[in-house]
Amino acid sequence: MREQGIAGGFPPPGSSPSPSAAAISGSFLRLGIVSFGGPAMIAHIKEMSVIRNKWLTEETFKDGVVIFQSVPGATAMQMAAYVGLRAKGVRGSDGTLEKNRGTWSWPPSPPHCSGSA
Repeated sequence: MREQGIAGGFPPPGSSPSPSAAAISGSFLRLGIVSFGGPAMIAHIKEMSVIRNKWLTEETFKDGVVIFQSVPGATAMQMAAYVGLRAKGVRGSDGTLEKNRGTWSWPPSPPHCSGSA
């Protein structure tokens, strides 16, 4: 049986140490700036997270694709959050969503207001 890594993921043999949340956020920010979104983004996310940075194994990435193509919602956004979660836990997941919220859906969502109504 394989030993579990960060956030329950199984890092590939010889992989680099766990990425920082800033590295994950920066990578998805760059990806979000130069891309148009949609299901075609899955190939770009795979290239970045499995092949180039080795944050996930091929098997773990495919598991995420199966899950998020079977539930409603934006598959690319869900995969970004999944990659962040598997690579760095909740901080990584939150960083991918925060960086991509403004680039993949323009204009960005307004901040939540607090106070009495």
